[in-house]
Amino acid sequence: MTEVGRHRQGASWSKKIAKYVEMLRITVLTDLAYAYDMLSRQLFLAVVMFVFVKLWSATYRWEGAVSIGGYTMRQMLWYLALTESISMSTPRTAADIDDDVRSGSLAYSLTKPYKYPWFLYAKHMGKALVGFSGSLIIAGAVVWIAVGPPPVTALSCALGLLTALLACTLDFWAQVAIGLSAFWIEDGSPYRLLYSRVKMLLGGMLLPLELFPDVLRRVVAFLPVGQIYHGPVKTFVSLSLHEFVGTVAKQVLWTIVFIALAGAVYKAGVRRVNVHGG
Repeated sequence: MTEVGRHRQGASWSKKIAKYVEMLRITVLTDLAYAYDMLSRQLFLAVVMFVFVKLWSATYRWEGAVSIGGYTMRQMLWYLALTESISMSTPRTAADIDDDVRSGSLAYSLTKPYKYPWFLYAKHMGKALVGFSGSLIIAGAVVWIAVGPPPVTALSCALGLLTALLACTLDFWAQVAIGLSAFWIEDGSPYRLLYSRVKMLLGGMLLPLELFPDVLRRVVAFLPVGQIYHGPVKTFVSLSLHEFVGTVAKQVLWTIVFIALAGAVYKAGVRRVNVHGG
């Protein structure tokens, strides 16, 4: 390839990426315009964290333990503040895709100069960024008052942000695969509910995986749901470089799996889009 050809190819890729970056920026600005409404809706999170503070304070006193499952009380409460913030800020991308398929909006999107899944990815990341920041302000304030600042370092924050980005990406592609099932099933809400409940119960949202029975912990630690909550949050509050590498490897592996699955479902679904909704 000539120098001119490489330059044109690079410029073409830059323009393609710029479209999605702009969509992310617009999503962030749109959500920030309603920041006060968002924060008021998430005040319930302050009540949840207050309950967690009382519950775990009593548990540590009852056990007479400095740590449970390898977590001090400060680490445990910040762990829960982070997982709850992630949960509260997760966009409903699967439901949005379901709506687009049923309304015929997806057929309209196919005429636009962007790839529908990547357009959704930019929106997903923008909403997650704003939502997580707002949720963490509320949850973090309650926990900070109760036990002090988060037990993090500059390195754990940097690596934690990387795993959080990968976790959000993994969750997005899993939701895409679920949402696109609307091409074939009448009501996808049971599948979305099942996915969210499996994440909540087995993903380490309510309890660190270290407190699970040994066999269950080993299984869940490999599953994709374990890489969305537990892996990233543990990187923040209790960094282990060995576990960090394992978390990233599993996140990348499962993301590739769901991209392939979503891509196959998307291609098959697009062939039906005119018949189904367009």
